[in-house]
Amino acid sequence: MLNNDIHSLIRQYKKYKKQRRFDSIGRMIAWILLPIVVVATFLTFQNSDTKERVEDIKPKVQETPPITEKKIENTNEQIVENQVQEEEKKPKEEEKKSVKDENLQRLLSYYTKRKSYSSTISIASYYYSYREYENAIKWAIRASKINKNKDQPWIIYAKSKSALGNDIIAKKALETYLKFNESTEAEILLKTLENNTTK
Repeated sequence: MLNNDIHSLIRQYKKYKKQRRFDSIGRMIAWILLPIVVVATFLTFQNSDTKERVEDIKPKVQETPPITEKKIENTNEQIVENQVQEEEKKPKEEEKKSVKDENLQRLLSYYTKRKSYSSTISIASYYYSYREYENAIKWAIRASKINKNKDQPWIIYAKSKSALGNDIIAKKALETYLKFNESTEAEILLKTLENNTTK
């Protein structure tokens, strides 16, 4: 009987020790998890606050609206207004020629160093802005060979062809580009060319 009591006491003691071990492990887990939860909560709130501040700073990106005839007419009016303003700002003829030659030399020098898309399209834009349409076409073609997916060479090419009286070729070039790529500016120009040929 005494033997049974001792075994019973030993079992109860082992059970008690096991319970104490689980209690101490539970407390230890609680002390470890509590700071982790507090830090995670703090970082979550701080991160969401930072995102809100960044979103306030970021400019709002708008989706491209569908093209309508009214928008095309407004765009044409804006282009004409911009051209008129540029005409008023142009320097005198003598200054203009020296600045023109200087800028062209700088652009060509940059192109010889780096035959990149940006240098090529800059030269095409330069020639187009000075109404040297044949040269603008030549450089637009070079730029499109470097990067076929950019719309600017195709637009300069089409505008130059149109300025030379080749609206049909200009429209075909834009239609070809728009079969493979999306460009609001190219679509607007194509609509403008179509409206000009139907009138």
